[in-house]
Amino acid sequence: MKALLYKDFIALKKVLLLMLVILAVIAFYFYKEDQIYLLPLFFILLPVIILGMLFGADSQDRLDHYLVPSPVKRSTIVLSRYVIVWFMSTLAVILALMMPWLTKGNNPLALDWILLVPGIFLMTSFISAVQLPLMYRFGETKARLIFVGLYFVTFAFFSSIASNKEWLAAKLQAGFNLDSRYLALILAAAAILVNGISYFCSRVIYEKREF
Repeated sequence: MKALLYKDFIALKKVLLLMLVILAVIAFYFYKEDQIYLLPLFFILLPVIILGMLFGADSQDRLDHYLVPSPVKRSTIVLSRYVIVWFMSTLAVILALMMPWLTKGNNPLALDWILLVPGIFLMTSFISAVQLPLMYRFGETKARLIFVGLYFVTFAFFSSIASNKEWLAAKLQAGFNLDSRYLALILAAAAILVNGISYFCSRVIYEKREF
């Protein structure tokens, strides 16, 4: 597992540095526009981009033809991709938890931490959880065409939140009048279920593929 993750890091080292710069620019823009609370949502799109690049690099190097005959289990190869997504989602959660200090109290999407942790994790991993089985089923090129539409949906999502933040905040407040512990359990269960089903589907697809 460590070797697979290290291989991915080396393959994307320059790209990751560029993404850090882009993230810093976006953070500065959001801060100037008093919308820094939207920054954790950028991690909805970030794993999608990274996964597309990794699958593209592996396809170009025909890496699967070398990994599959090796002692590394196919389930481990698939799991390494999900670890990247979960790592990104964890970063988004940490960033969201820092928002009270960064927004100076001006955060219309503020939630209790018990809701924030599973909610952000679910939001930032959901699209990637849909993407990965498609990648393994159709290959990087065809799956990327499918996700062109999802890119537009994601950007529209950002735009919609920015323009309707007061309305959304009111809806969130009304929807979260129930016990936050129960809602947190529902969100956590949903996150586990979505990612678990996605991993199971990806593993089954990958184990049946011939190289």
